[in-house]
Amino acid sequence: MVLTSDPTAQCTMDAPSGTPLLRVQDLHVHFPKRHGNVPVLDGIDLTINPGEAVAVVGESGCGKSLLGLAAANLLPAAATWNGAVEFRGQDVRSMSRSQVRRMHGAGVGMVYQDATSSLNPGMTIASQLRQICRLGSSSTPEDLLSSVGLQETDRIMRSRPHQLSGGQRQRVLIALALARDPALIIADEPTTALDVTIQRQVVQLLRALQTSRRFALLFISHDLGLVSEVTSRAAVLYAGQVVETGPTNDILLEPRHPYTSGLLRASMSIEQRWDRLAPIPGQVRQPRDLPTGCRFRDRCSRASDACVTRPALQTSGSRLLACHHPLPPSDQSSWTSEANEGTRRSANG
Repeated sequence: MVLTSDPTAQCTMDAPSGTPLLRVQDLHVHFPKRHGNVPVLDGIDLTINPGEAVAVVGESGCGKSLLGLAAANLLPAAATWNGAVEFRGQDVRSMSRSQVRRMHGAGVGMVYQDATSSLNPGMTIASQLRQICRLGSSSTPEDLLSSVGLQETDRIMRSRPHQLSGGQRQRVLIALALARDPALIIADEPTTALDVTIQRQVVQLLRALQTSRRFALLFISHDLGLVSEVTSRAAVLYAGQVVETGPTNDILLEPRHPYTSGLLRASMSIEQRWDRLAPIPGQVRQPRDLPTGCRFRDRCSRASDACVTRPALQTSGSRLLACHHPLPPSDQSSWTSEANEGTRRSANG
Protein backbone atom coordinates (compact mmCIF):
# COMPACT_ATOMS: atom_id res chain seq x y z
CA MET A 1 0.00 0.00 0.00
CA VAL A 2 1.22 3.48 -0.83
CA LEU A 3 0.56 5.94 1.99
CA THR A 4 0.68 9.71 1.59
CA SER A 5 0.39 12.61 3.99
CA ASP A 6 -3.00 13.46 2.52
CA PRO A 7 -5.68 11.80 4.71
CA THR A 8 -8.20 11.93 1.86
CA ALA A 9 -5.92 10.12 -0.58
CA GLN A 10 -7.26 7.03 -2.27
CA CYS A 11 -6.80 3.78 -0.34
CA THR A 12 -5.02 1.58 -2.86
CA MET A 13 -5.66 -2.12 -3.10
CA ASP A 14 -2.00 -3.18 -3.11
CA ALA A 15 0.09 -4.07 -0.05
CA PRO A 16 3.85 -4.41 0.37
CA SER A 17 5.20 -7.91 -0.17
CA GLY A 18 4.91 -9.93 3.04
CA THR A 19 2.37 -7.59 4.65
CA PRO A 20 -0.59 -9.41 6.25
CA LEU A 21 -3.91 -8.63 4.63
CA LEU A 22 -5.51 -8.10 8.05
CA ARG A 23 -3.70 -7.57 11.31
CA VAL A 24 -5.43 -7.14 14.66
CA GLN A 25 -3.07 -6.39 17.54
CA ASP A 26 -3.89 -6.04 21.24
CA LEU A 27 -7.48 -5.06 20.45
CA HIS A 28 -9.62 -3.97 23.41
CA VAL A 29 -13.27 -3.03 22.86
CA HIS A 30 -15.41 -1.46 25.60
CA PHE A 31 -19.06 -0.48 25.87
CA PRO A 32 -18.78 1.99 28.77
CA LYS A 33 -22.49 2.70 29.25
CA ARG A 34 -23.47 -0.96 29.27
CA HIS A 35 -20.48 -2.83 30.67
CA GLY A 36 -18.38 -0.16 32.37
CA ASN A 37 -14.62 -0.61 32.21
CA VAL A 38 -14.73 -4.34 31.47
CA PRO A 39 -13.39 -5.01 27.95
CA VAL A 40 -15.76 -7.08 25.83
CA LEU A 41 -12.82 -7.93 23.58
CA ASP A 42 -9.69 -8.19 25.67
CA GLY A 43 -6.27 -8.13 24.03
CA ILE A 44 -7.12 -9.85 20.74
CA ASP A 45 -4.31 -10.64 18.29
CA LEU A 46 -5.19 -12.02 14.86
CA THR A 47 -3.41 -12.09 11.51
CA ILE A 48 -4.82 -13.17 8.15
CA ASN A 49 -2.57 -13.43 5.10
CA PRO A 50 -3.76 -13.04 1.49
CA GLY A 51 -5.69 -16.11 0.38
CA GLU A 52 -5.73 -17.67 3.86
CA ALA A 53 -8.84 -19.10 5.55
CA VAL A 54 -9.02 -18.52 9.31
CA ALA A 55 -11.78 -19.46 11.74
CA VAL A 56 -12.90 -17.75 14.94
CA VAL A 57 -14.78 -20.23 17.13
CA GLY A 58 -16.71 -19.98 20.38
CA GLU A 59 -20.10 -20.00 22.06
CA SER A 60 -22.65 -17.25 21.61
CA GLY A 61 -21.63 -14.20 23.62
CA CYS A 62 -17.89 -14.76 23.27
CA GLY A 63 -17.31 -11.74 21.00
CA LYS A 64 -16.88 -13.48 17.64
CA SER A 65 -19.21 -11.19 15.67
CA LEU A 66 -17.82 -8.12 17.42
CA LEU A 67 -14.34 -9.09 16.27
CA GLY A 68 -15.64 -9.40 12.70
CA LEU A 69 -17.18 -5.94 12.90
CA ALA A 70 -13.94 -4.49 14.27
CA ALA A 71 -11.99 -6.08 11.42
CA ALA A 72 -14.29 -4.36 8.92
CA ASN A 73 -14.26 -1.05 10.82
CA LEU A 74 -17.97 -1.40 11.53
CA LEU A 75 -18.06 -1.19 15.33
CA PRO A 76 -21.18 0.56 16.67
CA ALA A 77 -20.91 4.16 17.86
CA ALA A 78 -21.38 3.09 21.49
CA ALA A 79 -18.10 1.17 21.40
CA THR A 80 -14.72 2.57 22.35
CA TRP A 81 -11.58 0.71 21.42
CA ASN A 82 -7.83 0.77 21.43
CA GLY A 83 -5.18 -1.36 19.85
CA ALA A 84 -4.51 -1.74 16.14
CA VAL A 85 -6.62 -2.98 13.25
CA GLU A 86 -4.75 -2.76 9.97
CA PHE A 87 -6.01 -3.65 6.53
CA ARG A 88 -3.26 -3.99 3.93
CA GLY A 89 -0.88 -2.19 6.24
CA GLN A 90 -3.05 0.83 7.01
CA ASP A 91 -4.72 1.51 10.34
CA VAL A 92 -8.45 1.53 9.60
CA ARG A 93 -8.99 4.37 12.09
CA SER A 94 -6.72 6.65 10.05
CA MET A 95 -8.81 6.13 6.90
CA SER A 96 -11.00 8.90 5.58
CA ARG A 97 -14.67 8.25 4.90
CA SER A 98 -13.97 7.74 1.22
CA GLN A 99 -11.22 5.25 2.03
CA VAL A 100 -13.52 3.33 4.37
CA ARG A 101 -16.21 3.19 1.68
CA ARG A 102 -13.62 1.93 -0.78
CA MET A 103 -12.49 -0.72 1.70
CA HIS A 104 -16.05 -1.96 2.13
CA GLY A 105 -16.85 -4.01 -0.94
CA ALA A 106 -13.63 -3.66 -2.92
CA GLY A 107 -11.50 -4.66 0.08
CA VAL A 108 -13.79 -6.45 2.53
CA GLY A 109 -17.06 -8.24 1.83
CA MET A 110 -19.47 -9.28 4.60
CA VAL A 111 -21.71 -12.35 4.70
CA TYR A 112 -24.06 -12.06 7.67
CA GLN A 113 -25.81 -14.89 9.45
CA ASP A 114 -29.36 -13.69 8.82
CA ALA A 115 -29.92 -13.26 5.09
CA THR A 116 -33.56 -12.29 5.64
CA SER A 117 -32.68 -9.14 7.57
CA SER A 118 -29.59 -8.42 5.44
CA LEU A 119 -31.52 -8.27 2.17
CA ASN A 120 -33.97 -5.46 1.40
CA PRO A 121 -37.45 -7.04 1.51
CA GLY A 122 -38.94 -4.38 -0.78
CA MET A 123 -36.46 -4.76 -3.63
CA THR A 124 -36.03 -7.52 -6.15
CA ILE A 125 -32.78 -9.47 -6.14
CA ALA A 126 -31.93 -7.92 -9.52
CA SER A 127 -32.23 -4.39 -8.12
CA GLN A 128 -30.03 -5.19 -5.14
CA LEU A 129 -27.34 -6.84 -7.24
CA ARG A 130 -27.35 -4.06 -9.86
CA GLN A 131 -27.04 -1.46 -7.12
CA ILE A 132 -23.82 -3.09 -5.92
CA CYS A 133 -22.48 -3.80 -9.41
CA ARG A 134 -22.82 -0.12 -10.37
CA LEU A 135 -20.28 0.72 -7.68
CA GLY A 136 -17.68 -1.22 -9.62
CA SER A 137 -17.89 -4.88 -10.57
CA SER A 138 -16.40 -6.93 -13.35
CA SER A 139 -19.36 -9.35 -13.17
CA THR A 140 -23.00 -9.04 -14.15
CA PRO A 141 -25.75 -9.89 -11.65
CA GLU A 142 -26.51 -13.02 -13.66
CA ASP A 143 -22.86 -14.07 -13.54
CA LEU A 144 -22.76 -13.56 -9.80
CA LEU A 145 -25.83 -15.72 -9.23
CA SER A 146 -24.39 -18.45 -11.44
CA SER A 147 -21.07 -18.31 -9.58
CA VAL A 148 -22.78 -19.19 -6.29
CA GLY A 149 -24.56 -22.18 -7.83
CA LEU A 150 -28.02 -20.71 -8.34
CA GLN A 151 -30.05 -21.99 -11.27
CA GLU A 152 -33.05 -20.27 -12.87
CA THR A 153 -31.31 -16.91 -12.58
CA ASP A 154 -34.11 -15.09 -14.44
CA ARG A 155 -36.68 -16.18 -11.86
CA ILE A 156 -34.42 -15.37 -8.94
CA MET A 157 -33.61 -11.94 -10.38
CA ARG A 158 -37.34 -11.13 -10.49
CA SER A 159 -37.94 -12.44 -6.96
CA ARG A 160 -37.95 -10.63 -3.66
CA PRO A 161 -36.14 -12.19 -0.68
CA HIS A 162 -39.26 -13.73 0.89
CA GLN A 163 -39.92 -15.65 -2.33
CA LEU A 164 -36.64 -17.57 -2.03
CA SER A 165 -35.64 -20.43 0.23
CA GLY A 166 -33.21 -19.91 3.08
CA GLY A 167 -30.37 -21.50 1.14
CA GLN A 168 -31.07 -19.37 -1.93
CA ARG A 169 -31.11 -16.18 0.16
CA GLN A 170 -27.77 -17.10 1.71
CA ARG A 171 -26.27 -17.70 -1.73
CA VAL A 172 -27.57 -14.30 -2.88
CA LEU A 173 -25.88 -12.74 0.14
CA ILE A 174 -22.60 -14.43 -0.82
CA ALA A 175 -23.03 -13.15 -4.39
CA LEU A 176 -23.46 -9.60 -3.06
CA ALA A 177 -20.30 -9.95 -0.98
CA LEU A 178 -18.36 -11.16 -4.04
CA ALA A 179 -19.65 -8.47 -6.40
CA ARG A 180 -16.62 -6.18 -6.16
CA ASP A 181 -13.98 -8.94 -5.93
CA PRO A 182 -12.93 -8.26 -2.31
CA ALA A 183 -9.61 -9.46 -0.96
CA LEU A 184 -11.26 -10.57 2.31
CA ILE A 185 -14.65 -12.14 3.00
CA ILE A 186 -15.90 -12.06 6.59
CA ALA A 187 -18.53 -14.80 6.95
CA ASP A 188 -20.32 -14.33 10.28
CA GLU A 189 -22.17 -17.56 11.15
CA PRO A 190 -23.31 -17.90 7.51
CA THR A 191 -25.08 -21.23 8.10
CA THR A 192 -26.87 -20.60 11.42
CA ALA A 193 -30.44 -20.45 10.10
CA LEU A 194 -30.06 -23.33 7.62
CA ASP A 195 -30.71 -27.03 7.93
CA VAL A 196 -27.79 -29.43 8.07
CA THR A 197 -27.82 -30.37 4.37
CA ILE A 198 -27.91 -26.75 3.21
CA GLN A 199 -25.23 -25.83 5.76
CA ARG A 200 -22.88 -28.31 4.16
CA GLN A 201 -23.66 -26.99 0.69
CA VAL A 202 -22.96 -23.38 1.72
CA VAL A 203 -19.66 -24.37 3.36
CA GLN A 204 -18.60 -26.32 0.28
CA LEU A 205 -19.54 -23.33 -1.88
CA LEU A 206 -17.43 -20.95 0.24
CA ARG A 207 -14.50 -23.34 0.08
CA ALA A 208 -14.76 -23.67 -3.71
CA LEU A 209 -15.11 -19.90 -4.21
CA GLN A 210 -12.20 -19.18 -1.88
CA THR A 211 -10.02 -21.58 -3.84
CA SER A 212 -11.02 -20.27 -7.28
CA ARG A 213 -11.13 -16.55 -6.46
CA ARG A 214 -8.26 -16.65 -3.96
CA PHE A 215 -9.79 -14.28 -1.43
CA ALA A 216 -8.94 -14.54 2.24
CA LEU A 217 -11.70 -15.80 4.52
CA LEU A 218 -12.53 -15.02 8.14
CA PHE A 219 -15.06 -17.71 9.04
CA ILE A 220 -16.92 -17.05 12.30
CA SER A 221 -18.80 -20.01 13.74
CA HIS A 222 -19.72 -22.00 16.83
CA ASP A 223 -19.68 -25.23 14.78
CA LEU A 224 -16.24 -26.83 14.92
CA GLY A 225 -17.24 -29.46 12.37
CA LEU A 226 -17.95 -26.84 9.70
CA VAL A 227 -14.77 -24.96 10.56
CA SER A 228 -12.68 -28.04 9.82
CA GLU A 229 -13.97 -28.16 6.24
CA VAL A 230 -13.10 -24.64 5.17
CA THR A 231 -10.21 -23.21 7.24
CA SER A 232 -6.55 -24.01 7.79
CA ARG A 233 -6.12 -22.06 11.03
CA ALA A 234 -8.45 -21.39 13.95
CA ALA A 235 -8.64 -19.13 16.99
CA VAL A 236 -10.85 -20.22 19.90
CA LEU A 237 -12.46 -17.27 21.66
CA TYR A 238 -13.92 -17.34 25.16
CA ALA A 239 -15.53 -14.26 26.74
CA GLY A 240 -13.57 -11.92 24.50
CA GLN A 241 -10.17 -13.58 24.97
CA VAL A 242 -8.24 -15.92 22.66
CA VAL A 243 -7.58 -19.12 24.62
CA GLU A 244 -6.12 -21.34 21.90
CA THR A 245 -5.00 -20.79 18.32
CA GLY A 246 -3.18 -22.86 15.73
CA PRO A 247 -3.73 -25.18 12.75
CA THR A 248 -7.40 -26.16 12.58
CA ASN A 249 -6.76 -29.90 12.31
CA ASP A 250 -4.36 -29.91 15.25
CA ILE A 251 -6.87 -28.09 17.46
CA LEU A 252 -9.74 -30.37 16.48
CA LEU A 253 -7.82 -33.62 16.74
CA GLU A 254 -5.96 -32.75 19.94
CA PRO A 255 -7.41 -29.74 21.79
CA ARG A 256 -5.23 -28.63 24.69
CA HIS A 257 -7.38 -25.95 26.32
CA PRO A 258 -10.23 -27.32 28.49
CA TYR A 259 -12.69 -24.96 26.81
CA THR A 260 -11.77 -26.13 23.30
CA SER A 261 -12.04 -29.74 24.40
CA GLY A 262 -15.37 -28.97 26.04
CA LEU A 263 -16.75 -27.52 22.81
CA LEU A 264 -15.84 -30.74 21.01
CA ARG A 265 -17.20 -33.00 23.75
CA ALA A 266 -20.49 -31.11 23.71
CA SER A 267 -20.96 -32.04 20.04
CA MET A 268 -22.07 -35.45 18.82
CA SER A 269 -19.61 -37.27 16.57
CA ILE A 270 -20.49 -40.58 14.96
CA GLU A 271 -16.83 -41.25 14.15
CA GLN A 272 -15.59 -40.84 17.73
CA ARG A 273 -18.36 -43.01 19.22
CA TRP A 274 -18.61 -41.24 22.57
CA ASP A 275 -20.94 -42.89 25.05
CA ARG A 276 -22.52 -39.61 26.06
CA LEU A 277 -22.23 -35.89 25.51
CA ALA A 278 -20.27 -33.91 28.09
CA PRO A 279 -21.73 -30.37 28.12
CA ILE A 280 -19.73 -27.53 29.63
CA PRO A 281 -21.40 -26.56 32.93
CA GLY A 282 -22.83 -23.04 33.20
CA GLN A 283 -22.84 -20.40 30.51
CA VAL A 284 -20.84 -17.40 29.34
CA ARG A 285 -21.30 -14.62 31.87
CA GLN A 286 -22.09 -11.00 31.15
CA PRO A 287 -18.90 -8.89 31.01
CA ARG A 288 -19.55 -7.21 34.37
CA ASP A 289 -19.89 -10.64 36.03
CA LEU A 290 -16.80 -12.30 34.57
CA PRO A 291 -14.26 -13.67 37.06
CA THR A 292 -10.83 -12.10 37.30
CA GLY A 293 -7.86 -13.91 35.80
CA CYS A 294 -8.89 -16.74 33.52
CA ARG A 295 -12.43 -15.96 32.43
CA PHE A 296 -13.21 -19.66 32.01
CA ARG A 297 -12.19 -20.70 35.51
CA ASP A 298 -15.68 -20.67 37.03
CA ARG A 299 -16.75 -23.33 34.48
CA CYS A 300 -13.55 -25.36 34.39
CA SER A 301 -13.03 -28.45 36.55
CA ARG A 302 -9.26 -28.07 36.21
CA ALA A 303 -9.20 -24.59 37.77
CA SER A 304 -6.99 -23.85 40.76
CA ASP A 305 -5.89 -20.84 42.76
CA ALA A 306 -3.38 -20.09 40.01
CA CYS A 307 -6.26 -19.27 37.66
CA VAL A 308 -7.06 -16.00 39.47
CA THR A 309 -4.15 -14.69 37.39
CA ARG A 310 -4.78 -14.40 33.67
CA PRO A 311 -2.63 -16.91 31.74
CA ALA A 312 -0.57 -15.52 28.89
CA LEU A 313 -0.72 -16.97 25.38
CA GLN A 314 2.34 -19.18 25.12
CA THR A 315 3.72 -21.43 22.41
CA SER A 316 2.83 -25.10 22.88
CA GLY A 317 3.87 -27.21 19.92
CA SER A 318 2.05 -26.01 16.81
CA ARG A 319 -0.22 -23.59 18.65
CA LEU A 320 -0.56 -20.76 21.14
CA LEU A 321 -2.31 -21.64 24.38
CA ALA A 322 -3.53 -19.57 27.35
CA CYS A 323 -4.05 -21.98 30.25
CA HIS A 324 -2.40 -22.73 33.59
CA HIS A 325 -3.55 -26.34 33.43
CA PRO A 326 -3.72 -27.44 29.77
CA LEU A 327 -4.72 -30.96 28.87
CA PRO A 328 -1.74 -33.23 28.27
CA PRO A 329 -1.15 -34.14 24.62
CA SER A 330 -3.27 -37.07 23.43
CA ASP A 331 -5.18 -37.19 26.72
CA GLN A 332 -8.77 -36.07 26.33
CA SER A 333 -10.36 -38.69 28.58
CA SER A 334 -9.57 -36.70 31.73
CA TRP A 335 -11.62 -33.73 30.51
CA THR A 336 -14.60 -35.98 29.74
CA SER A 337 -14.75 -37.43 33.25
CA GLU A 338 -14.11 -34.02 34.83
CA ALA A 339 -16.74 -32.35 32.65
CA ASN A 340 -19.30 -35.00 33.56
CA GLU A 341 -18.52 -34.46 37.22
CA GLY A 342 -18.83 -30.70 36.75
CA THR A 343 -22.21 -31.17 35.05
CA ARG A 344 -23.45 -33.29 37.95
CA ARG A 345 -22.31 -30.68 40.47
CA SER A 346 -24.04 -27.95 38.46
CA ALA A 347 -27.26 -29.96 38.26
CA ASN A 348 -27.20 -30.54 42.01
CA GLY A 349 -26.84 -26.86 42.68
